[in-house]
Amino acid sequence: MYRRILVLLCSLMILATQTSCWSSKEIEDLALYAGLAMDTAELSPTEQKLEEQGSTYTKRNRITATVQVVPANSVGGVESTNGSEAPYMNVTGTGDSVLEIFRQYSILRERPIIGHHLKVIVVSSELLKQQSMNQLMDFVLRDNDIRPSTMVFISQGRAKDTMISNQKSVIPAFHIRDMMRNQKRTSKVLAPVILSKLDSLMYSKRSYALQNLVTANGEVEFSGAGVIKGDTGHWVGALNQEDTECLSWLTNRGKSGVIKTYDWSNEPITYELKAMKVKSLPK
Repeated sequence: MYRRILVLLCSLMILATQTSCWSSKEIEDLALYAGLAMDTAELSPTEQKLEEQGSTYTKRNRITATVQVVPANSVGGVESTNGSEAPYMNVTGTGDSVLEIFRQYSILRERPIIGHHLKVIVVSSELLKQQSMNQLMDFVLRDNDIRPSTMVFISQGRAKDTMISNQKSVIPAFHIRDMMRNQKRTSKVLAPVILSKLDSLMYSKRSYALQNLVTANGEVEFSGAGVIKGDTGHWVGALNQEDTECLSWLTNRGKSGVIKTYDWSNEPITYELKAMKVKSLPK
């Protein structure tokens, strides 16, 4: 009898130390988004038709936000922006703020969007001329669902175009994140700026550069960098690929790259850097 009681007590003590999930949500009931694009306000054709039918509320339309939901079937029977076979779905909304737009999705979709797996945020340079980075990132930094390791980029054109791929098996948000692995092969790619680092840059009032994205025919390419002025938080200019490479060298953050010159016969000579060390002497 004593032994049975001892076994029962030990079992209860073991059970008390085990963790459990008391507020679980089935993944099939959620819409996980991996990418977020922010642009100047521009109503999509669907939004225009809905507003013609009376689906309106008081707003000034200051921003258009596009979320890339994966997998596509997590949003129900909605058509994809680039083919029904694509493994992702881009959902676009226009309003005064990202928070407002996200909450409006609740009257349009049957599943709530969840940002636990957000990988990249792309902000258009045109939008950053109108609003500061601090304003645009306010909700993103406050949202407990979004991880501080999310990467932030700037786009030269419409940010939503970076969330479209002409390859049906590719998820653009994951593709952009994985392209950062090539930083060890070229100095034209800046070190990734994640949300936690961006937060410190914004409040330090120092100017900084973010990797720039350009798009053409469903292809995305790293091309230079966008410069954000520290005291205003607005986009003030861009660096081309060679300027970006020089910036990497001057800040001693470059890991490799190539240097090209021409010989006496005007033939190109290309040197590849395997390692570099910078020593600056300001005057």
